[in-house]
Amino acid sequence: MFFYRLQCYLTGHNIFLAKLISRLNLILNGIDFVLGSEIGPGLLIRHPVGIVVGNKVRAGKNLMLMQGVTLGQIGFEGNTEIQTSNPTIGDNVRIGAAAIVLGGVKVGDNCTIGAGTFVRNDVPPNFKALGNPAVLTKI
Repeated sequence: MFFYRLQCYLTGHNIFLAKLISRLNLILNGIDFVLGSEIGPGLLIRHPVGIVVGNKVRAGKNLMLMQGVTLGQIGFEGNTEIQTSNPTIGDNVRIGAAAIVLGGVKVGDNCTIGAGTFVRNDVPPNFKALGNPAVLTKI
């Protein structure tokens, strides 16, 4: 967390140092917070290896991430790059191991994304998403 918060601070002051801290965090902790992501206070990371948080991902307070989580853009379809926005995650959200949340998805407050779940559609507040593709159930 220290490296992420330092990276955020330096992004507005010294972009070279911000990128250096980002790479240091990746090397030491296995977490790739791309410059430009915004995560509220109370971020909890359990088993940090393999976490990727893309550029312009927005997350509220008390986000919990497990190992292997990916939050970001859709990327490529064949040889064609797909231009998409990044996810917006609400407050008090828990995201399980190896879960993937891609595109302009909105995950509401108090949601749980299960391990191995692939989310490409919005998740309303107080729901859990499980499976691939994600199936929603009320908490």
